[in-house]
Amino acid sequence: MEDLVRISGTAGGTGDPLGVGLGVKVEDKESEEPIAHGRVVLLTSHCAGILEKSQQDRLRHLFDALGYKYREIDGADSPEIRKQLVERSGKGSYPQVFISSSSSSGSGSDDAGCYVFMGDFNTVFEINERGRIHAVFRGCERRPLRNRSSSSLSSLH
Repeated sequence: MEDLVRISGTAGGTGDPLGVGLGVKVEDKESEEPIAHGRVVLLTSHCAGILEKSQQDRLRHLFDALGYKYREIDGADSPEIRKQLVERSGKGSYPQVFISSSSSSGSGSDDAGCYVFMGDFNTVFEINERGRIHAVFRGCERRPLRNRSSSSLSSLH
């Protein structure tokens, strides 16, 4: 059984350290971070500036290196889903990281109601730097890795 301790209400996108934005977050005993379940979703844009494109690439590399399956949604190509996700996160910048619920992760559905906002580039990299990324994303879909050595991640920081 999981060591889940508390469910706390928050105003969508405010008063919540990771901006989960669903009004409820589940926390573990060791952290104030929500625990994610589903598939990682990256909201990116091919029209983003140089800094945002670099951040998008770094998130792709991070999730690839850690073995997390992810789906990428290009906000420039999907204005309706972008609008819904931006409303969910409260942020208008790229990239953004969401978790899709397990029921929608393989369906290809673009229903933003199934997404939890986990954070922007800085938030996700801070979680990784603190060594908490596997704890926060522990319920997310992963693929088998050939080499899970930490040395392969050193170039990501």
